[in-house]
Amino acid sequence: MIQPHLSNAAGDSFGLDILGYEFADPRQDGGDDWLMVGIEACTQGRCWGARFPCLRWDEANKLAAWLDESAIDEPERTEIGFTEPNLHFEYLSRDGDSIRIRVLFSAELQPPWQPDTPRQRPDPRLDSECTSAALNSFASLVRERLARYPRRRLDQADPQNAAEPADNGVEAGPTAEPNEALIQPSDSRESPDIDDWAAADSIEEPDVPDLDVCVGQSRGRPPVQSDALLVGGRVFQEKAMRPWTCAGHSVRDPCVLLGVAEGVPGLPRPNAVAKFLLRAVAELDGCDEDPPRPLDEGVLRAAHRLLCEEADLRRFAGGAARVALAEVRIDRVVTLYTAPAGIYLVDLRSGEVTPLAITEHTAIGDAQTRCAIVANPEESDFPVYRTQAPLTCHHVIVLCSDGVTALVSERAIGQIVKNTDHRDDDAESILDAVDVRGESENASIVVCDFTGPAG
Repeated sequence: MIQPHLSNAAGDSFGLDILGYEFADPRQDGGDDWLMVGIEACTQGRCWGARFPCLRWDEANKLAAWLDESAIDEPERTEIGFTEPNLHFEYLSRDGDSIRIRVLFSAELQPPWQPDTPRQRPDPRLDSECTSAALNSFASLVRERLARYPRRRLDQADPQNAAEPADNGVEAGPTAEPNEALIQPSDSRESPDIDDWAAADSIEEPDVPDLDVCVGQSRGRPPVQSDALLVGGRVFQEKAMRPWTCAGHSVRDPCVLLGVAEGVPGLPRPNAVAKFLLRAVAELDGCDEDPPRPLDEGVLRAAHRLLCEEADLRRFAGGAARVALAEVRIDRVVTLYTAPAGIYLVDLRSGEVTPLAITEHTAIGDAQTRCAIVANPEESDFPVYRTQAPLTCHHVIVLCSDGVTALVSERAIGQIVKNTDHRDDDAESILDAVDVRGESENASIVVCDFTGPAG
């Protein structure tokens, strides 16, 4: 039984506990840091309990800090939400030591009798009246649980890449040839040839370089971040306006899968659909097999089946997302995508940009879902396109959502990459260019290159 932390005179109550990591073994799901959250709540005489991995480690840490801040005075941010929409907290008012805190529930944590409600303002709600001591106690329990389940690092997913131990402190307050068949769209085109690309059979026992990867997201004007990013086995989806996360990988694996998924706005839970599809792709991809299994459209078809199986439980039936993947190996990059996508190969020496996907955006209105993966078993005929290009250490791979491609030209992306020395600078500069041109949508980007010996 979970101890209540918040309550009111009407007998309503709310309790939360952190039950551990979603995956006990950090090698599963790329060492993801999602925590399993359990709740027990009563509102208007009806009680329920639920559990779901809806908080990341750092989000739980921020919740504890927000609770402590609310115990002292009105916090700088009067509400706090998270990547997953299941829980949302609001500071309402204060009268002496009586503090009113509202808790809102959605999706997997809302009561079983409650119909789906909009993401931006989930229901039902619980308006509690508590003391500073109760909020401090709530915050202390969260921190105690975080200390019990130390923060994970991305490189825990591969012990060979593990560096120094993670900081566990809690803040105060290739080898198999891929199928070359390409499902061509009606306006398909061959990828242009680029001189100086290394042939696959020219590399024998290479010194394997690291793959330096940077991901970046800007939420823009929409209230929800509906893009998700994939690096190896880890999925990123940040709700804040401009977080930056960098992670290094080695292609000795011998391949790394990158991806961008864009939830289709106006359909059920676009953020959850995008994230679910990338997590499914990470589980289905053959990069970890020996030898690695080539990336083909079967991965996205299987991900669609999983999406449909979970649609009712996760309350995103009818939701949809567009997906673009890039499998990076020592000598090549293979792309797989469902719609016009921003996947580019940039030559560091010249700034020349080669699109690795169809880039024309013609999807308008209902036509968007014909280029997307929909959480509906009857819509399984979505198009899947595949391309392949040779790769050398002189190239940078860029994947970005339409929030970037709609505002920043290929040429501008090429010049930014050519004129910067670090991939995190590339990501920041490209998103800055989005801002300058009038950011209006979610904007997400993955930039990577080799940092070791030349191929």
